Amino acid sequence: MARISIRERPDREEVLWPMQKACPACGHPMRLRYDNARTLVTLAGPVRLRLKIRRCERDDCARHHRPYRPEAEGAIALPEHEFGLDVIALVGRLRHREHRSVPEIHKRLREQGVAIAERSVTNLLDRYDELLATTLGDSARLRQQMAAQGACDPGAGWLAARCRTRGAVGDPRLHFGGDLAGPQSALRHRS
Repeated sequence: MARISIRERPDREEVLWPMQKACPACGHPMRLRYDNARTLVTLAGPVRLRLKIRRCERDDCARHHRPYRPEAEGAIALPEHEFGLDVIALVGRLRHREHRSVPEIHKRLREQGVAIAERSVTNLLDRYDELLATTLGDSARLRQQMAAQGACDPGAGWLAARCRTRGAVGDPRLHFGGDLAGPQSALRHRS
């Protein structure tokens, strides 16, 4: 369904510059070639991002005419998304830590002034789960966190952490496996 109302215009603008000035492929200086504009919805309100894009102009470079975007953009939002990572993090926290339903999350975001549809909340929950899976997929990072928490049994720590983060405490279909810090054989959790 199409949007039936216009989105609020941003009252602030941020300009993001790429920190790297030399081409990562050939090492020669990249020139600023153009700007991209992008509007994001954040918890602090809508913001207009103006992104300065660099490109390598050397014909023999592997990255010839490929855009190099500002690094800070990835810390603010996912590519091609209209909501900032702060909104995605809040949605994930409300769902998995406070066990809120999608309508409750939608209501809470609307109370905070975030213009969002209920269906978009569901989409943001999917993005949160994908980001969480990517983070948990880094086995070295996972082992480091478990060691810091003092988990003596990697399988038990993995199971408990996964159940808490996925909100799957009562789900008998929860399935684990793979090469992460969890058990090598499939482990099923039954409540």
